[in-house]
Amino acid sequence: MDFLASLDVFLGLTFVYLVFALAVTAINEFIAAAWSSRARWLRRAIANLLTPPDERSTPRADAAEGEPLFDWLLPLKQAWQRLRSALSRRRRAVQDAAGLAAAEDGKAAPKRITVDDVLASPFIAYLDAPGVGNTFRVSYLSAWQLLQGALDAANEGRQAGFVSVANIRMMLSGLPATSPYRKVLEDLCARAGNDMTVFRTLLEEWFKGLEKQMSSWYRQKTQYVIVGISAFVAFAMNVDTIDIATRLYQDASLREAVVTQALEVADADDAGSFIDSKALDDARLKFEQAERARHEAVAASDACERGGSGTPKPDDGAACVPSQLEKDAEAADQAADAAGEVLARERRLFDERVKARIDELASSGLEFGWSGTTGPHGAAEWVTKIFGLLLSAAALSLGAPFWFEMLKTVASLRSVGRSPRERKPDEKRDDQG
Repeated sequence: MDFLASLDVFLGLTFVYLVFALAVTAINEFIAAAWSSRARWLRRAIANLLTPPDERSTPRADAAEGEPLFDWLLPLKQAWQRLRSALSRRRRAVQDAAGLAAAEDGKAAPKRITVDDVLASPFIAYLDAPGVGNTFRVSYLSAWQLLQGALDAANEGRQAGFVSVANIRMMLSGLPATSPYRKVLEDLCARAGNDMTVFRTLLEEWFKGLEKQMSSWYRQKTQYVIVGISAFVAFAMNVDTIDIATRLYQDASLREAVVTQALEVADADDAGSFIDSKALDDARLKFEQAERARHEAVAASDACERGGSGTPKPDDGAACVPSQLEKDAEAADQAADAAGEVLARERRLFDERVKARIDELASSGLEFGWSGTTGPHGAAEWVTKIFGLLLSAAALSLGAPFWFEMLKTVASLRSVGRSPRERKPDEKRDDQG
């Protein structure tokens, strides 16, 4: 096979990887929405704040919340984690019953609180909504809402109000002494002195760091999920690298049809332009912003109705107006619902565009899926088939942006070596002139 034909085979493979990598992206979008991934990672972050470092090695019941795909695929692992968690809770209960540790002032040691206790606090619970499979769990919290929920749960609803740094410092005694969150809040109180404005500023800055870490966790775990989805897509659709390369090598007309589609795609500016995913990205961003705005508006309205406790006055010093804040909360809620509908619509349209691309690729002559003609026969063919599918799974996990850039690179290399009959009339004139 000459160099140009070899490039054509690789170009065809790259195009196949790009199309099915987009299918992986679509499935990942569905899973993230169905499993409310951000809400699960918020739970994990809160659990880490409440759990002493020396207890982090013990699996917790909520630790599995951050691994929706793998818990779904591996129920035995989830059952094992729950069993170990139950045994751990039983051991801690025995230890607590054997001797309650006394605090330095002679009072009983603070009771252990969980992430469920925090989210069940009246300061946070109203942000939740019923849904199938707990899909609509609270996904966004401000630093102040988390503070209110944690201290309310730690003091069993007997909190004295969030009107001063002194009040907050007093309520910290309800958190376990080894709780990372208590350590953070003690430090912030010490640095703020008695200035509530300074305390809130420091609290917000610290919370931004926590949100960045949550995003980092999510990206890392998402990559594992994408690997699993890539393997599922490759095996379910029979995307066999070895078989595809062989067919492209042996069938010149098939190779030309696939390369023609690939070169058309290579003219796009980026992967988003190829599949028109910008609308989906914009809709997702607007939905996240609308959700944040909704939670902030509802929290402000709720705090004002409680008498302004914990709600800073506006910069002009004016008192809050409950009726206006309630209208703002309703408007923000409607905006969030509208943004959610737009996001759902864009996801459906994205899925349809991906399906259309797969159908277009299949129309060129490549066969995907399983049938009597595509299935292997004999042990040797099965080994080759599995190896080809694993190659495809590894390739798809690299993502659509990677394969789009690879497609453009290979297409540019191929354009240098095209024969005169393949070039456009204007390119021929440039060469002759």
